[in-house]
Amino acid sequence: MSYFDAIGDWIHQFFHNSWAWLNALNYHEWFLLLAVTTIAGFLCMRGFSSRFER
Repeated sequence: MSYFDAIGDWIHQFFHNSWAWLNALNYHEWFLLLAVTTIAGFLCMRGFSSRFER
């Protein structure tokens, strides 16, 4: 098996396992994931905007 096949299999497994984990979340876990993702996005956007200010 070549390195590219191994990397492709690893990526495929990662997305498959991630999708299985997302499908197993309940109502409360979805809102917790939404809150964490929103906060992380807000902090990233804040970080990018502060770099352009002089």
